[in-house]
Amino acid sequence: MDLIHPRVSRALFQALMESYSPARLAVQQYDGEDVFPTIKTLWRDAKQLGEARLGEVIHDALSLLQAYDRMNPNQRHTFTRAYYLAKKHLEEVHGDHRDWKKDDQLKAAETLMLNARKAVDAEPRGAMGIALLSLFLEVNTLTGKEAVKLSSDIEQWYDKAVDNDLNPE
Repeated sequence: MDLIHPRVSRALFQALMESYSPARLAVQQYDGEDVFPTIKTLWRDAKQLGEARLGEVIHDALSLLQAYDRMNPNQRHTFTRAYYLAKKHLEEVHGDHRDWKKDDQLKAAETLMLNARKAVDAEPRGAMGIALLSLFLEVNTLTGKEAVKLSSDIEQWYDKAVDNDLNPE
């Protein structure tokens, strides 16, 4: 079963476990009404949280890509190089990101975003590249057409940016 978001699914699971103990479920009788209204409510809330997070990720990633478009060549190089080096290091240590578990992608995304925030004063363009990689990894844990499109857009940007910024003719 593909869940909306690992963090949301864990929260949903914990809420369900708190709401429905095995003893309570064992004695609960079906009397023609919906036995699990709380589950439906929690699932709806989890879905809305996943959709809200996807909206935030899309907004942040597009903002970074628009900022990249406004950068001069040296700034673009720094942005792309930071993304490239962080991605290369992660893949050398852990393998291709497409083979990772969603929880591992989220952990990497969180760590990268923390590092990007720490580096923003010292190297803002590099921090932006690392932040974009973080958002790329996170969007790969989300579901839906918009998530797939953003992931694809970032991959296309990356391929083009490596050619233009890191391997100039």
